[in-house]
Amino acid sequence: MATALARLVPKHVFGASTEARRNLVRVDDQTLGWTFGNTLVLADVETSTQRLSSAFAHGITALESLPGRQLLAVAEGGAHPCVSLIEVSTLRRRKQLTPPPASCRSILSVGATGNGKFVAGLVWAGPNLPVSVLVWAWERSRVAATLTVLNQSAGERPPELDLAFSAPVEGAEETSHLLSVIGGPTFFLARVDDSGSGAKVQSSPLSRRKDNAFVAHCWISSGAHPAPLLAACTAAQLQVISPEGELLHCIGLGPAFRATCIAAHAGEGLVVGSSATGPAFLALDDTGAPTQLERQEQGAVAAMCCLRTGAAALFGSGKVEVWRVAGGSVERRARLCPPRHAGAVRKVCTCLRRPIVVSAAADQCVRLWDAAACGLVLEEHFGEDIMSLALHPAGHMILVGLSSRLRLMTVLEKGFSPVKDLPVRACQACAFSHAGAMLAAANGQLVMIYDTWTCQLITILRAHVGRVEGLTWHRHDVKLWSVGADGGVYEWSVSEGTRVCESVMRGVPLSSLALPPDEKPAGASASDRQPAAPLLAEEWPKAAVLTAEGQLLLMQSRTAGVLTQMALPSHTTVAGLESLGVLAASQHGGLGMVYAGTAGGVASVPWSALLGAEGWSSAQVAQAGPMPVTALALLADESMLVAGMADGALAFFAVMDREADTSRRTELLPWANEVLVGREELSSLRGTVEELQDQVKGITGQHDYQLHVREVEAAEKLAALRAEHAAELQAGLDKLTAAEAAAVEARSLVALTEERLEAQHKKEMAAQHVAHAALLRNSQQKMEETRSSMHASAESWRAQVSGLEREYAAAIQACRAEAEAATERATQEAAATQARAASEIAALLARASEAEARAGGALLAAEAAADARYSSLAQQLDQMKGEAGAASLHAGLAQRERAGLAAALRREQERSKSLEAVGPYGEAQHACAFGKCGGKIALLCLQ
Repeated sequence: MATALARLVPKHVFGASTEARRNLVRVDDQTLGWTFGNTLVLADVETSTQRLSSAFAHGITALESLPGRQLLAVAEGGAHPCVSLIEVSTLRRRKQLTPPPASCRSILSVGATGNGKFVAGLVWAGPNLPVSVLVWAWERSRVAATLTVLNQSAGERPPELDLAFSAPVEGAEETSHLLSVIGGPTFFLARVDDSGSGAKVQSSPLSRRKDNAFVAHCWISSGAHPAPLLAACTAAQLQVISPEGELLHCIGLGPAFRATCIAAHAGEGLVVGSSATGPAFLALDDTGAPTQLERQEQGAVAAMCCLRTGAAALFGSGKVEVWRVAGGSVERRARLCPPRHAGAVRKVCTCLRRPIVVSAAADQCVRLWDAAACGLVLEEHFGEDIMSLALHPAGHMILVGLSSRLRLMTVLEKGFSPVKDLPVRACQACAFSHAGAMLAAANGQLVMIYDTWTCQLITILRAHVGRVEGLTWHRHDVKLWSVGADGGVYEWSVSEGTRVCESVMRGVPLSSLALPPDEKPAGASASDRQPAAPLLAEEWPKAAVLTAEGQLLLMQSRTAGVLTQMALPSHTTVAGLESLGVLAASQHGGLGMVYAGTAGGVASVPWSALLGAEGWSSAQVAQAGPMPVTALALLADESMLVAGMADGALAFFAVMDREADTSRRTELLPWANEVLVGREELSSLRGTVEELQDQVKGITGQHDYQLHVREVEAAEKLAALRAEHAAELQAGLDKLTAAEAAAVEARSLVALTEERLEAQHKKEMAAQHVAHAALLRNSQQKMEETRSSMHASAESWRAQVSGLEREYAAAIQACRAEAEAATERATQEAAATQARAASEIAALLARASEAEARAGGALLAAEAAADARYSSLAQQLDQMKGEAGAASLHAGLAQRERAGLAAALRREQERSKSLEAVGPYGEAQHACAFGKCGGKIALLCLQ
């Protein structure tokens, strides 16, 4: 089986889906994320560059980011819904969370806690089945809690419900997270433990009300409140609710507002989106009461998200804008994605010399896009339906087929300038030749050839019996191919204006045609050094044709037959668009591919498969967006493919070489950077330049004059400053001279004073020396006297100490004698006390022996009495057992007798019923029998 030489990788999209819940999320401070069909789009807020991932084949139903984890939670649809955690840096699936298959038909919404530990999914089990919330501890891949929101959902469609977790309060420790589910009359609150041990449903006054009509909600954290607040809005009201579910504040948004979404911005504010009037920005005061700041009239809003300094909004038209909110003012910061066409894209065209793309849609608008920068350049509304579109190979002219005329226009820098209106009404197909000198237009069943530079009619080609749907030029402009709704494929000689060959398939309407890439003439080899001869008509015998039913055919022009037939998957069959051309192919070699638009994306088929060189089983389809592909165009260098959708969106695909996994560009001239400017615009620009030059001259003269005036003033000020400085300097010199004279006088005075003080000091020192000598002599005399008195005192002290020592020795001797006498007396007293104690102990032992003998006798008597008492008790117990057995036997007999008597009574009653018609004798017998039975019963009752 053949393998594709190229693959399509999504590069940039102009549009966004509005069906998914919370379709716009904040990834980080510089990145926003949204969905485009089955594609996840991440856009940079500053540069508007995009990163795309098309790994979600079953569609995306909800989107949410995990704070601080660089992860995105993507809810996927299909037969087995799941929540995938996508890494932001690599766009790869890190983990997949799958709910139980029996309890999940669709995931309505997803949410994540403020710390990113838990991911919750709002799960719908199906029509008339419960709606529940599954809380996953995603790091362990387990379900931490399951909460039932609705026991039974009404209707066949899933309910409009939304899930959100509380925002973390700055500075507060998170021990649990608040979970809310709101939509219509439903108001559900729960608290999820941060440890993952479980969740608990909270009852609130609002949950018991049946007149709720909520459409959106979000959690906000305010510095003035210790707990987060819940902001929920109905169609025309905004309500601020406490964590316990009590209504705190309410503000009206207007009867015509019709709120659709809500988000928090700048930490303590709100922005509410409307389906009618655009977003409204509000601020919260210290009590949590909202006050309206500003309202933007921008159109319907589908989704919103918060940023650190503002908010971002996704509009119903597909555009994405970012606002900055600061100091009570609101200003638009950037537009990440322009609005898509308001109708289905009918035609997309490219040129040979410039990397530009022109698109036309059912909204009567033509747009010019820059494919290199992926941005919108020009836009113009024509006020009538656009049937066809063509772009000149040089990129400076455009051909627009309107319902009333065919207009040739010049592409200028700031718009389109009309050149000529050609008399072709409702032109379904038009095309410039590859050289740009001619243009072909389909007028019903006719094909008209015009000169591009003179707009003169060259020839009219007649052969089709149905409307012409597609025109394709030969590369050397010697032939023209046309296909139509009559199933005809015609090859025309442009120079002769005649039909060369044809192939007609009745009942098979054709919509587009493509030619194979360049081929060498038969017999030529790759090693031939001589230049190849010009390609003639005989060397182009084959063409690829796309039918309206999705058949890709390879036509043999010379034999008027079909060589290859391939059914494309899910071909485009949008009402009113069956005849549009959605076929693009390589024209300059390149990777040799044919691309066809289908309802599921862009189908890729190698030319080699169609030409019969290799076998082929099916086409490979690259998903483009949520809607069918209605228009295709390939850049001249085959590096990029542009696809237009039925909802007005555009998708740019990079054509990658499958083997090298790199983008491959056909070797052509570099892209041209020139742009055209109209004469009037140029004159206005020149006038503007002259005015600016005059203004510059005037400003320069004024500046020179002001500079001269300032120089004169500066010179005068400098002279005044110099004079003032000289006067100040002279005054300083005079002061310095006076100070020096005063210093000389002071030094002389100091010298005289020093001499006088020195003489006086010498006199004072001599007098002090004499006084000190007399004082020293007196002190020495007093010391001698003190020394003699101390010697006498010491002798007297020695005599007193010796007398005291003798007295102490005598006292010690007396004490020793008294101690010895006391010791002898104590010994005698102890011996007497010991003798008395021995006699007392002997008496006690005798009395103890007697008491022991008496106790033994009493014990023997007690044992005998106890044995006798035990024997009597045993006899009484045996007697009681016998009596109990007899009573039990008697009770059994009585019970059996009672049962027999009851049966006899029933038999007598039955017999009495049977003897009612017998007569007196029968009644007497019955009475007798009944009397006997009654006597037995009475006797038994007495017993």
